[in-house]
Amino acid sequence: MNIKVVNRIISIAILIANAFFIPTSFIIIKESGGAMGFGYMFLPFSLFLNILIIPSIFTFTNKFKESSFILCINILGLILVFFIIWLVFFIN
Repeated sequence: MNIKVVNRIISIAILIANAFFIPTSFIIIKESGGAMGFGYMFLPFSLFLNILIIPSIFTFTNKFKESSFILCINILGLILVFFIIWLVFFIN
């Protein structure tokens, strides 16, 4: 596997994860943080994951498709996505 294929696979995973985190961010903002404003504690993490859409989209352009810097950003972003999903869904 070359760097282009790995970069695109990770970028697609980040874009799929943002299908969950973008509506979550809008819901938190719309509801003013939920009961007693505790949703605002999750909002910085959610917005950071939303910002990861930018390097993921850059991966599909010809200029950045073999960029190792974008690959590092996407790998760190995917690790953060998995960690937050683990915190939200698997910690009781």
